[in-house]
Amino acid sequence: MVISMHGQTVTDSTTHGGEPRRLLSVDDVGRTLGGITRRQVYRMLDSGELESVKLGRRRLVPADAVDALINRLRNSSKQPPRPAQPPSRPPAQPAPAPPPTQPPRRQHVARGAAA
Repeated sequence: MVISMHGQTVTDSTTHGGEPRRLLSVDDVGRTLGGITRRQVYRMLDSGELESVKLGRRRLVPADAVDALINRLRNSSKQPPRPAQPPSRPPAQPAPAPPPTQPPRRQHVARGAAA
């Protein structure tokens, strides 16, 4: 398949010589998964959600790993929805008790002092 981008003609990144590519670059994976960013692809690689191999300094993703991810996403979206549950809140804490009050102090008045 030939695509024209900005006046240049390039071949589709998922084929090579008419055969499907077996290893895809991070950019190719992002485009295959609907245009997600490189950062999102790397997060999936780091979390183990998406398998990859290293070839020299490049990190490549097997095409069948992308297919497996798509199938997992399809299957998880087919599960019946869970019943809605109200959000759980921690139990309300009672207000702290005020500090105990002390009776007012009396001022000492010296006896026998003339006023």
